[in-house]
Amino acid sequence: MFFSRFVLSRQRLEASPKSILRTICGLTAAVVLSGCGGGGPNFGGTKGGGGGVTTPVQPSNSATFQVDLTTGKVQVISSAGSGKAIVQSRAIFVGNTIGYTTSDLVNDSGLSTGIRSTNVSLTNNFGLAIGADSTGAQRGVKVVLGPITNLAAPIDLRPFVNVSTFAGTGVLGSNNGPSSSATFGSPRGVALDASGAIYVTDDNYSKIRKISNGYVTTLAGGGTIGADGVGASAGFKYPRGIALNPVDGSLIVADFGAHQVRRVTTSGIVSTIAGVVNTPGYIDGAGNTAEFNSPWGVAVDQSGAIYVADSNNNMVRKISFLGGDPTKNTSYSVSTLTGMLAGGSTDGPPGTAKLLVPAGLAYDGQGNIYEADSGSEKIRRIDTLTGNTVTIAGTGTKSSTDGLGSTATFNVPRGIAYVNGAIVVADSGSNFLRQLILLPGAASSSSQGWQVSTMTNGGTGATDGDGTVASFSTVDFLAASPSGALYISDIQNHKVRRLVPTNGQFPIGVATGSPSTAPVSVSNADGYEAGNGTGTQLPFFLYNTVLGRGQTTDPKIWSFNVPTGVTAFTFSVNVVADTPVPSTVDSGTGVGSNQSYVRTIAGSPTVSGMVNGPATAALFHGWAFSAVDSSGVLYIADTYNNAIRRMDTNGIVSTVAGDTGVPSAVNGTGDVATFQEPAGIGVTPDGLTIYVADSGNNLIRRVSRTGGDPTRPTSWTVSTVAGTGGSGGNYSADTPGDTATISSPMGLAVDSTSNTIYFTESSGNRIRSIHLRGADPALAHSWIVHLIAGDSAAGAYGLVNGYFTTARFHSPFSLALDKVGNLYVADELNNAIRKITPAGLVSTLAGSATAGYADGSGASAQFTNPVGVAADSAGICYVADYSNHRIRAISPSGVVSTVAGNGSSGHVDGPGASAQISFPVGIAVLPGGTLITGSQNDASIRAIDRSYATAN
Repeated sequence: MFFSRFVLSRQRLEASPKSILRTICGLTAAVVLSGCGGGGPNFGGTKGGGGGVTTPVQPSNSATFQVDLTTGKVQVISSAGSGKAIVQSRAIFVGNTIGYTTSDLVNDSGLSTGIRSTNVSLTNNFGLAIGADSTGAQRGVKVVLGPITNLAAPIDLRPFVNVSTFAGTGVLGSNNGPSSSATFGSPRGVALDASGAIYVTDDNYSKIRKISNGYVTTLAGGGTIGADGVGASAGFKYPRGIALNPVDGSLIVADFGAHQVRRVTTSGIVSTIAGVVNTPGYIDGAGNTAEFNSPWGVAVDQSGAIYVADSNNNMVRKISFLGGDPTKNTSYSVSTLTGMLAGGSTDGPPGTAKLLVPAGLAYDGQGNIYEADSGSEKIRRIDTLTGNTVTIAGTGTKSSTDGLGSTATFNVPRGIAYVNGAIVVADSGSNFLRQLILLPGAASSSSQGWQVSTMTNGGTGATDGDGTVASFSTVDFLAASPSGALYISDIQNHKVRRLVPTNGQFPIGVATGSPSTAPVSVSNADGYEAGNGTGTQLPFFLYNTVLGRGQTTDPKIWSFNVPTGVTAFTFSVNVVADTPVPSTVDSGTGVGSNQSYVRTIAGSPTVSGMVNGPATAALFHGWAFSAVDSSGVLYIADTYNNAIRRMDTNGIVSTVAGDTGVPSAVNGTGDVATFQEPAGIGVTPDGLTIYVADSGNNLIRRVSRTGGDPTRPTSWTVSTVAGTGGSGGNYSADTPGDTATISSPMGLAVDSTSNTIYFTESSGNRIRSIHLRGADPALAHSWIVHLIAGDSAAGAYGLVNGYFTTARFHSPFSLALDKVGNLYVADELNNAIRKITPAGLVSTLAGSATAGYADGSGASAQFTNPVGVAADSAGICYVADYSNHRIRAISPSGVVSTVAGNGSSGHVDGPGASAQISFPVGIAVLPGGTLITGSQNDASIRAIDRSYATAN
């Protein structure tokens, strides 16, 4: 298994460098960037394949453009944003930070009649200038366009869905077994986990049922009402809403009759997190004293915050996890998001807004809760940050008519789901399933902007088939799979039903233009970049300027190639820009920060290999380390390809040296030179010289630019600057590079100002350096190898602070160098980050010998196998916390917080609190502050940006 290296302890120190590197699938390194340290990622896997599944998560957009070809109008809908923030690095600017001014469409004179253009200017609503890096150099403002979707008038949706029975015979009961023969009482809530298993609250029998691989079982329930415990020992009372907590994979259940909110693990362990059993009431506060009155629906956002439709209190309540034991109700706090005890149907902020018997809730991933207000016959939208409530559909009349949200009616709406921008409602009183979509150019906060359409036939029955014949008997809650399938609780039919759009996904009934013509495309883009792990290339327009606060750019022409038959199209945009101040990535305590955003920029999480070219097509094989020059070019030690790779700022990947198919130690031009499992890598700020810890050969190698084209390996020359190829030796005296022996060099950092290279000896538990003393840096005899810290003789290990050779380490891996000359060491098996001052004093910056996960200060913080470290210009250290699946940050005073990763192993892009990073190894800092990291289990390059949805 991948983690065997972490239990080897002393055995590891006796292993060969080659076996060590093969076991860990990569290591980590650091590099000086204009005085700041950096580091590099690693990816493992087997040639031809790898592990992990990418689940792309798109960031919140800056705006959505709606283009009407008939009228020539271009409308821009800015995404919601609130609050204030200070940007200190490269950022994705979302929300209302950027304003847009557009012209009507025009036909481009002299070009094809299919070319349509609009003039677009940008206004900076943010509090700082954007478009310049920390040195003041102009970088420009980049507007990245998302995929373009063609639009047309809504149509009858019923022929475009198919309904089938997923589980249940239609007979009242609680028998487990195959889905086709199992029975249910009153199925209510429905939820899906990441594996595709379906969970159902069986209201009639007060149980939680599970449907997996075509088989129905009872997960929990049957015990005394309100009893916590495992499986049948736990007790519920008419459980209704159920939702998956994406942070820890648990299920959150609204225990309607017991007036409690419960937590159920997927192994059936039940605990109460809020509410007093059989005590209806309204009290905010700690989970053990808070009271609810018939909680109905639940939803959970990406940070783990829980939202509850407290139906008889006419409120939506929020449950926040305070930390500690998630099974204890004292670890939670309950507050009121919106609504008043005196129910009603009033929009507005908390204290004004009124709800009436709120039922289902759905979270859209962008800070909004959609609520089925069953008592007022309306669909409401609630901002989770401010609690502001607006009606998006429903007049209050009890019926089921389609139309704009301002004229459509509902009949006891209960279930609600958010699917790929569409809202689906179970209109229980009429047994309709309805879809709400936002019209082109419409404001999402206005009921005039939504189109309500019926997807299935009304009436009462249990007929399967397309939407023109399908029938239900009291539809209730809904759950959506990532593929767009809906799972529906059909109460009176005692079944769980399944609805699938015939076009494969939601929204349905939105035309995509003539199928015989090509889609709309951008015809004059300034460039293209990777589409956030989707394998697509997204076009961008670059406004080559520094844009001050409140300033507006000159208009820039955006042109589109529009095929015949397309009447309207839409696309979203994001803005990426530098800010002219030092960079620091925000981090949270106990969770990843939602002001960081993880995205895949190159390679594949599932396929490894050796392919050059555009980032989305390039392949790597277990690359361990990376380094960055001052212009932002990335240099990669591609460990199992035995090669050094390069990725320029346009995302083009090339080979610098190696990959001859034979791991060995041959010097010469890049096309003939060889390496054996290269690990640590560093580069000079000008990008002309690369240094490599050639771990399998026990050498330090130098790769110098000797030709004009950096993308050609013949433009680079490889030489050896230290090591004989053998391990062991005398560490007490300085030794010329051509006679020194080196044991398992792993991490590496470059100080170009003093011509000094620092590296770790992982199996020797030492920190060493090589310093240029002669005229020719390509000759090993021109370098002197020196012991910085650690045992000078036998390589003893431990966690000992002190000066020079009195200090002890335990499998030190990567290095980072800050702008004042301090070295930071990822001391892996000590689970600590160590600091070495220029005077030689070794101290522990954060962590201790105890493995674990805890944010905090100094020794109170915990890491588990930290293997990567980097430092930025603000003095912040970033750590790849391998076995915790997280990226951490350490302030100069030693305070540790979490930047990204929810603690689960996987490959999921998105906000830092919900993103998944599987066994991160290396880490580096780009000049603008973006972090670069890699995962043990895949062969892709991940970036961590700052993401802001607010404006000053």
